[in-house]
Amino acid sequence: GLLSTMRTNLLVSLLIGSAVALAAAGCQVDGATPGSGVKSANGARSGVASIGGELDDVDLHIDLAVPPLSRYIVVDQFGYLPDGEKVAVARDPVTGFDGAEEFTPGGSFAVVCASTGDVVARGAPVPWSDGAEDGSSGDRAWRYDFSAVTDEGDYYVLDEINQVRSPVFRIAGDVYRDVLRAALRTFYYQRAGTEKTAELAGDGWADGASHIGPLQDGEARRHDATGDASTARDVRGGWYDAGDYNKYTNWHARYVVSLLRAYREAPGAFGDDMGLPESGNGVPDILDEVKFGLEWLVRMQNPDGSVLSIVGLDSASPPSAATGPSRYGTASTS
Repeated sequence: GLLSTMRTNLLVSLLIGSAVALAAAGCQVDGATPGSGVKSANGARSGVASIGGELDDVDLHIDLAVPPLSRYIVVDQFGYLPDGEKVAVARDPVTGFDGAEEFTPGGSFAVVCASTGDVVARGAPVPWSDGAEDGSSGDRAWRYDFSAVTDEGDYYVLDEINQVRSPVFRIAGDVYRDVLRAALRTFYYQRAGTEKTAELAGDGWADGASHIGPLQDGEARRHDATGDASTARDVRGGWYDAGDYNKYTNWHARYVVSLLRAYREAPGAFGDDMGLPESGNGVPDILDEVKFGLEWLVRMQNPDGSVLSIVGLDSASPPSAATGPSRYGTASTS
């Protein structure tokens, strides 16, 4: 439950963050020269930005024989928004699985256009917390802020002294679009009782509808009265909790509210083309997903307004192979 909540809270945070951020690539835009989108401290445009240090105006190009990749220079895997904060982190392992390794960044980092080798910014990494070890990662860290780079395109951060680089990343107005789509579609993959077609789910994840057999979700019995047919309830639908297939009322309610908040904050970010079974019906797909969750909550509600707490589902891989009975728990304040 807790792991599922953390995971799903991350998903809805991605949904909200991605939605409010959503606008194209190459380090040149509309014929501009590389670096023309780099803002200096006074707001003027210049060919190369100096961030945190002096700039050598002579060396504005890196040989396209790309330097080796370093796992000690970390960038945002999704990319960066043109006008957003942009920080790369250099790390020196101290404690943990790679604690025996070490890395000391050089005093000059550069942002390099991956397609041309042109340097568009240069500066010095700054020690984090005066060189202290971060307890959560076991690393010492340095931050390199290159927020002044605003041109859309593909780049990497180069340690000019050690001649190693970060992975290539993208700066663009739509860097969160794919993760927004993936985050929303995660709920589709977690749907109980819904067929996952190869067209929508992909060949590797296609599966028939799960938990629709005898004594499963359509006629689940109370957990403490499995022999009493009068306790049978229709609790079809809802989302699997995590790796297990249980369905929890309180988590579901929170997911529904979070999805609605995401839509309220940026309705224009959510189209009707996210790859759900309901796509193309004229309703934003996020609201279709909300409806799916609400329909299950309605089935879990008792006549007096209270709500059943949980449905325990049999497990198997793939989910449609599960044949064991489903059991529900009574209403509670959990």
